[in-house]
This record gives sequence, C-alpha cells and structure tokens, in this order.
Amino acid sequence: MTPLNLLHAARFRVVAICLGLLLAQSINQLFLWSRAAADRETGQQAAQMQRRLADIPQILRLQNLYKGLDWTMAVNALGGDPNWNQKAQEAVSNADKKLGEQLATLQGVDPEVVKTIREELNRASRHAIGAVDMMRRNDLPSAELSAQIYRDSLDRADQLLYGIVRREQAALEAVQDRLVSRSSRTLVLYGVMTLVSFVLGAALILLVFRSYVRPLGRAVKAIRQINAGAATVELPEPTHDEFGEMAAVLRQFVSQTEHLRALAYTDELTGLASRARVMMDLAAAQPDWDRSATALIYLDLDNFRALNESLGHQVGDSFLVEVANRLRSLLPADAIISRFSGDEFVILINGQPNDESLVEGMLQLSDRVLLGIAAPYTYGDQQLTLSASIGIALAPRDGFTSEDLLASASAAVNLAKRSGRNNTQFTSNKLTEAARRQITLLSDIRRGIDLVEFEPFYQPIVNVVTGKIEGAEALLRWRHPVRGVVFPLDFIRTAEDSGLIGMLGNACLEKVCVFSRTLKQQNRNLPLCVNLSARQLDDEKIISSIESLCAQHQILPAELSFEITESAVMRNPERNLRVLTGIRALGHRLSVDDFGTGYSSLSYLERFPVDRIKIDRSFVVKIESSKATRAIVSATVTLASKLGLDVVAEGVDAPEQTRILADLGCALQQGFLYAQALPPDEFSRWVAKPPKLQRA
Repeated sequence: MTPLNLLHAARFRVVAICLGLLLAQSINQLFLWSRAAADRETGQQAAQMQRRLADIPQILRLQNLYKGLDWTMAVNALGGDPNWNQKAQEAVSNADKKLGEQLATLQGVDPEVVKTIREELNRASRHAIGAVDMMRRNDLPSAELSAQIYRDSLDRADQLLYGIVRREQAALEAVQDRLVSRSSRTLVLYGVMTLVSFVLGAALILLVFRSYVRPLGRAVKAIRQINAGAATVELPEPTHDEFGEMAAVLRQFVSQTEHLRALAYTDELTGLASRARVMMDLAAAQPDWDRSATALIYLDLDNFRALNESLGHQVGDSFLVEVANRLRSLLPADAIISRFSGDEFVILINGQPNDESLVEGMLQLSDRVLLGIAAPYTYGDQQLTLSASIGIALAPRDGFTSEDLLASASAAVNLAKRSGRNNTQFTSNKLTEAARRQITLLSDIRRGIDLVEFEPFYQPIVNVVTGKIEGAEALLRWRHPVRGVVFPLDFIRTAEDSGLIGMLGNACLEKVCVFSRTLKQQNRNLPLCVNLSARQLDDEKIISSIESLCAQHQILPAELSFEITESAVMRNPERNLRVLTGIRALGHRLSVDDFGTGYSSLSYLERFPVDRIKIDRSFVVKIESSKATRAIVSATVTLASKLGLDVVAEGVDAPEQTRILADLGCALQQGFLYAQALPPDEFSRWVAKPPKLQRA
C-alpha cells in the first residue's frame, strides 16, 4: 500500500483518532498536574508565612518581658534586695535567650533586622539597670537620661518588630492574592480546555460518522437490497479506504449477480426469456387478474426430435434460433416470449380484456404464429419445414394460480397434438382436471420411488407341449398405500413423460437380480425377463449397469433376459442398435414385445440381435374368431422358426386359444389361464407347487 493510500485507509484514521484522543487527554492531565503543583507550592509558602505570623505574638510577649524588667529591678533595688543586680542580669539573659530562640523561627526575615532588635532590647535592658542603679544613688538626672535611652531602644525594637509583622502580612496577602488569581485563571483555562475538548469530541464524532457510520450504513443498506433481490441497488461511492474496497467488492458482486440473473432469466441459445423468468412474470401478473386477463400460449414444435436426431443438434439449434426470431416478429411488442424447454415456447400476454373478444384475438394471433412457423427455413443447401401445436389458457378463467394456468395450457397443447398437430386448442375444465391429476400422480410416483413402493411381480411362461415352466416375465407393480396394487397402465405414461421411467426401470432390474439369486438358492433356476424402457436404452451406461448388477448378485447371462418394444427401439435405431448389441454381447437374450403392432417389425428382426418375439395379446384375443389373425400368427411362427427365434404368445386366457396356438406351432405361452403376475413370495410358492398345466 502506498503512503497516500495509507493516509486514506480507515485503519489509519482509527489510529489517528485514538492518538488524537490520547494526546488531548495527556495535555489536559499535564496542564492540571502543573497547575496543581504550582498551587501546592504557593500554598506551602502561605502556610509557612502563617506559621511565622503565629510566632510573632510570642515575640511580642517576650518583648514585653523586657519592658517589665525595669519595674521588677526597681522594686528589688528599692526594697533593699542586695542581689537585685545579679537577678536583673539573669532575667535579661533569660529573656534574650528566649527571644533569640523565637526570632530564629522567623525564616526568611532579614537577619540584620533580627540582630538590631536584639541589640536594641539588650541596650534597653542595660540602661534600665543603669537607671535603677542611679536612682538608688539619687543621681536623678543620670537616671532620667538612662530611662530615656531605655524607652527609645524599646520603641525602636517595637518599630522593627511591627515592620516585620507588616511585611509578613503583606507577603501573606500577596501569596493569597496569587492563589486566588491563579485559581481564577485555572478555572478559566479549565473551562476553555473543556470547551476545546467538547469541540474536539464533536469533530471526532463527526469524523467517525463520516468515515465509518455513514459508509457502513450505506454498505449495510446495499447488502440488504442485494439480499432482498432488488433490481437496482444503491451502492456506496468508491473511496481509497477499506470501505472503498467493500464498495468495489459489492459492485463486483452486484455485477456478478446481475450476470447470473441474466443467465437465469435468459435462454442462452435464443436470447429469449427463460423458464424461471416466465414463471416469475406469471406470478407477478397474478394480482391483476381480477381487473384484466392474461393469455398463456404454450407452443410445442411438431416432430422436432426427429429433425434433431436425423440432421444433428447444430441444425436443431439453428432452427430454434430461427423460431425465436420469427416469434419476436409475429407477436406483440409487450408479449413475454420464453423458451420453456427444448422445443417448447411459452408466451405471456398480460393486460387483456376479460371478455369473448380475447378468445377471438388469441385465435387470430395463434393462426398467424402457426403460419409463420410453417414457412420454409433454409439451412445450407437444405430446406426445412416444421409445424407447431399451440395450447392456450386464459387467466383467471382457466386457473387461479400460475401452476394451474400452466397445467391448463400444457393439457391444451397435448390435445392439439392428439388432434393432428399444427393446430390451436383452448383449455377446458376437463383438461384442467386431467392436468391436475397428472401433477398429483407425478408427485405420488416420486414419493413411491423414495418409499420403495414399486415392486416387480412375475408371470410364468409355460411350454404347453412339455408342461414345463420355461421362465417368467417381471412386470412392475405399484403397492400404493391408498389405491392398493396399481398396474403399469396407470402410471407408466406419466413416468415416461416426466423422465422417472429410468429410475423405475433401474430399481426394477436390481430387484429382479435379487429375486433371481433367491430362486437359485431355492434350487429353482428359472430365467427371468425384464422390460427395458426407451429411456433406459437412451443411456448407453445401461450396459455397464447390467454387467455390474449381474456380477454383484452372481447372475449368469442365461438367467436374465431383456424385453423391448418396437416403439422404444425405433425412437433412435442407430443408438439402440449399439446398446442392444452390447447387451447381447454380455450373453443375455433379447425379446421383442408387441410384435406385429408396428410397421417395421420385419426390418428390425433382420437388423437387431433378437432371440425371441412375443405375439401381442391383440392377436391372441381374435385368434378364435378371425382367420386372418390365425394366418398372421401362423406366418409369424413360421418366419421365427426359419430365423431360429423363439415365439411366445401373450394374453392367453382360454383353453381354446392354447390349442389353436399350439396347432400353429407356438408352444410358449403366458396369460391368466396359467397364472397372473404374482408377487415374489407367491410366485416362489406357485413354482414349488404349480397347478396342473393345460397341455395342447
């Protein structure tokens, strides 16, 4: 960090503020300490002066002792005391000693003045003694002269002593004045420093607010706006401190968020709105449905999968981009156009009049869209043509929630496809209820997968010639907690449309492997046949999954075969050929179910590695009454025999059907005549003690 940036850094400002506060506090304390020290020294001086002044009255009393010596000496002398002179000398000496001791306590007084006082008092004492002596000798003039000198010396001593008192009092008053003046100045300076501290504190508070509180408040506000998902965020101004770095990070985060929002709400290929965006806009329009209507147009391209698989995904993507551009030009400017999924588009038109004119207007608009989509599209040297099916739902007539409206439109587009494609259908109450049932069923299937409610039942395949059980077909059942056992016809289509069929198929395959191992442990080696869905064939990993499961459960290839339908194979013949060849290479046998119901049966018998064909129950049902059906079955059996394939007849429910099929050469049969599909435990018991089989 450069020195300039360091000066702008928030942490530097924090240190500077702390140092400033510490410095201000230190100056304040130093000032108070210096003033207190000065006041303490002056106070000591005043106390010393007061002590000296307290000593002066004692000096005055001692001085009065000198004044009383003349009377004492006169009384003693005139009274005839022979030792009066000696006593007088001792009294003077004692008074001088005490006075000297007391004067010594007056520190700071001029020593010459003290010396002069003592000399004057001593002179007064000598002249007092002389005056008394002269009075005894009746030398009155000399006594008067000594007495005058005595009085003059005492007066001069008094004047000097009172001069000391006046000077000490004046000095004490000066010191006291200084104390008062200094105290006043101290109070003024303390008030000024308090005001300065207050101003400095206010400035620091303002600085903290400007440097920290306000930028932090802006940052917190921006973070809250981001967290709330606001479209526009008030970001802090960029600065050279840590808050500036925070602002830069927030700007980067908002930029990334906007980029992610754009990715989430925009289809990358076509640039149209995404599924998430149209669902958000649909939910946003819902509160206005009591005042105006919303039209939801669900457009699904017809046979787009075939174009994608035959010409490649690059061509398919190019066509989707072209469709998006055509929709932009064909639809109103306020229409919200989205690519809902692969080849499905959803258009929202809000704010429409909620009357019959809306239906007519949407019908005209959809006709224009269908014509625009059907116009030829040139890609390279190829000219492509596709159509579309449209389903329209109107809110609030066809649904009070976003989910209901979307389900209604989806049901309508499915009706359009079943009605021959390249047409428009409006939803109805019946379609809406069907869509709701599909949604409920889909949720139920997911729950059933999680709770392991799906289980394969087993229907035996018997040889009516030998009377032996040749194996069994695993048929998936759903043990629903409310509806009981549910057959595939009621849930397979929904599972296929939702993509859950792969999970169901894999779960079924694993359970069949477990049951096959159980049968072997019971010394009943019966080959089991499992149906593979089109979704499972789409995933080439199914080969490794089968190999792994067989190795895990010690299943031999001959003990597990697989059954496919013609429609599943023909969805993507080239890929499915690779998958089936891979399964066949593992040693597993392959059967073709519903043989004869499609249009390509003979062709894939030649191309695909098939070991067995199964005659559909629709032929078995009519075999007693229709010569044509018997001829078809006979031809099928003959063809299979020449190709080295086994033939199994499904749906055998009557003894006469058994006889006719056997006469035509079809010995392998399955149906209710022998046993319905049984749960694993019941099937094990059935195999252990099978009923007497009907032989042809």
